[in-house]
Amino acid sequence: MYPAGEEGIASRFLTLPSGERVHVIEAGPADGLPVLLCHGWGACVYAWSAILPRLAAAGCRVIAPDLRGHGRTDESDARSAYTTPGMTAHLAAIIDALGVDRPLIAGHSMSGRIVLEYAMTAPSLVRGLVLLAPIGVGSLRWFMRYTAPLLALGARLGPIAIRRWIIRVVAGAATGRLRRPTERDIDEYWAPSQWPKFGRAIHRLLVHFDWTALPAERIARLPFPVTVVLGELDPLVVVGDRATYAARIAPQRAVTVARAGHIVTDETPGVVAEEVLRVVDGLVARRD
Repeated sequence: MYPAGEEGIASRFLTLPSGERVHVIEAGPADGLPVLLCHGWGACVYAWSAILPRLAAAGCRVIAPDLRGHGRTDESDARSAYTTPGMTAHLAAIIDALGVDRPLIAGHSMSGRIVLEYAMTAPSLVRGLVLLAPIGVGSLRWFMRYTAPLLALGARLGPIAIRRWIIRVVAGAATGRLRRPTERDIDEYWAPSQWPKFGRAIHRLLVHFDWTALPAERIARLPFPVTVVLGELDPLVVVGDRATYAARIAPQRAVTVARAGHIVTDETPGVVAEEVLRVVDGLVARRD
């Protein structure tokens, strides 16, 4: 499993006050500007495999955790742990345990909503946000209201139901026209799904997490740089009135990647890294 064998990437576990162990990977200079990368529902730190090295090479201190119940991180038995407030508190506990000073945070999909909630609750603890195909900016498309119960049932069955071919179908359906999932992609996302905790976690998130959008005006008022990256062909997240969205969140930035789908971390890692570094450069210029 990633990052085994990857040069320059460290892997370790944090123990939170709750007793949960959280797996994190890190790269880049210890004194670099801290960038925290948070994956989406059903993913893991592998989601950043093509992005993390680019940010580290640019001088950032890059950290990516497996979120609760995902990858090698512990699950929680508490139902409230998988609500939006519960996952936001989980992120806050990770940041406290890391001891990083005001990170720039990138959040993909479900984590878009999580990092937004954290930033709105504690704006003085954040340098900026990069939101990638994010829940919170958009909400799940209408058909997910009807398919989510079936997904939740399948997830609850765990490894019995989560077969490798299912990961292939789901990843393929969420991807646009720029890049198809590779065999390694499928293997890396399928491997952690074979721990029973994974099915329980993604089931609870489907049932208890809030998958709706927040008002654009709240994002516009955040007192630090925010960049939103959307996939033109995203089949899962819908942003209302996308044609005027950039104007609605001004002075914040919105970018739509042509022909990209939902998994922009895999499909367009160069664009994602470029947008993160664009924020980093702006923060460094302000500091200078």
